[in-house]
Amino acid sequence: MKYVPTLETERLLIRPITLDDVEEFYAMDSQPEVHLYLNRSPLKSNEEAKDYILSLLQQYEAYGTG
Repeated sequence: MKYVPTLETERLLIRPITLDDVEEFYAMDSQPEVHLYLNRSPLKSNEEAKDYILSLLQQYEAYGTG
C-alpha cells in the first residue's frame, strides 16, 4: 500500500484501515444514522464490511486515497 500516515495525539489515533477492523467498521457503518448524508446504504453484514474495506485498500493502492 502507498504510504498513509498515522496521526496520534493523547486522545486520538488516525491510522490506515486494515482487515482487522471489519467488526468495528461493520458496527459503525451498519447504523442508518451514519448514512444520513452519504450516498450509500448501511452495510448488512461483516462480509459486506470486509468487501468495502478491500475496495478502500485497492483505492489507496491505485490512487493514494480511499
